[in-house]
Amino acid sequence: MYVTINWETKQADVGVRDITTAGWVGFHFATKNPDRIEAGWYLCYFQSFTTVTEAPYTVYVRGPVELGQIIREGPPCDHSCPRHEAVE
Repeated sequence: MYVTINWETKQADVGVRDITTAGWVGFHFATKNPDRIEAGWYLCYFQSFTTVTEAPYTVYVRGPVELGQIIREGPPCDHSCPRHEAVE
């Protein structure tokens, strides 16, 4: 599923097929990432054939656990730092 992440507003816009999928993604995100919920993160859903471009960072994730990991890592940086030197 495609996700647009906005670290400033703590919002992730998730592309889903239907309302049932949205419910399961929300449930698994909340149960697997309680620290992100406590930090104020929330998910919004859109039908996957539409596009959300409010934030500059859009990524494809396989599920809510991977989404939580990406959010936990923080926004990507555009400079050279020890954390990102190995990623090129």
